[in-house]
Amino acid sequence: MGNRDYLQQLVGNRLSAVTFILDYLQLQFDHPTLTILTPIRVLPELGAALVAEGEEAFRNRLCEQIAKVGASVAYRPNDAMEITFQDGGMLSVSLLPEDYSGPEAMHLHGFSVEGTSINQFWDVIRPDIA
Repeated sequence: MGNRDYLQQLVGNRLSAVTFILDYLQLQFDHPTLTILTPIRVLPELGAALVAEGEEAFRNRLCEQIAKVGASVAYRPNDAMEITFQDGGMLSVSLLPEDYSGPEAMHLHGFSVEGTSINQFWDVIRPDIA
């Protein structure tokens, strides 16, 4: 699972909920859920400026992404994971080792593994496991 091809399951799924929890957040898609433990940036729409976590408009811009449908996912270990929506908006989760506040960047669950009987599994993204 090192290449994390299963992340492509976000394509065609709606972002259905955003949950803010003390020092991390969760992004729930139609089924998979991402628990984000590193900084995240939002591009609210094509041509707009990126808004970083901690900036005044961040929560509103992130919540505006609810109901948008994933169009593509790019996973670059030790850099970022980017989810682009059909309207051109984007979420960028930092995977830079210096942005980790603990040993992990993300917990992922609710994905399936094609060609197996596993219909839901969880994974952890950490800098020592690309």
